[in-house]
Amino acid sequence: MIVQFTPDELIDVIRFADAQHSNKLRVGARELKHNAKLMPFEIHYIGALGEFAVAKVFGVEPDRRILDGSDGGVDLVLHGRTCSVKTFTYTGKNPEVYVDHYPKADILIACRLMSPCQVEISGYITRENFKEKATRKSYGYGERLTVLCSLLSPIRLPTQSAASRITTW
Repeated sequence: MIVQFTPDELIDVIRFADAQHSNKLRVGARELKHNAKLMPFEIHYIGALGEFAVAKVFGVEPDRRILDGSDGGVDLVLHGRTCSVKTFTYTGKNPEVYVDHYPKADILIACRLMSPCQVEISGYITRENFKEKATRKSYGYGERLTVLCSLLSPIRLPTQSAASRITTW
């Protein structure tokens, strides 16, 4: 499922990512996300794009709180289930979603950045299924838990007008 952002939506995402990044600098929070090719603001922007894309598809407001610490692994609450959104930039064969530790949220939703204004929602996996299917890999900056995107369940919305309801979990 591809989500395209309007210019106004992109400005909103940029403002949110900038506020997150500026707050981390202000409080001296240690950056836990790693990508040698991206600046810290870019990492926040990519993550915010995924969160805003999922919120847009489900017709809910994204969580805009700017926290001094961690969000506890919860980015959104959809229909009473906590969700963690992970956005990746890899576009090659066998994409995977990875995390530092087992998800605390009920559902992990994977998104792939297609362009600076377009995100593909790759699918979802429950916390229980993630624990069953995850493998450990190292990318040179510590071991991560990974699941191939091919093992994720697709998000199916009954109709565009019913996008605020989810029937897959």
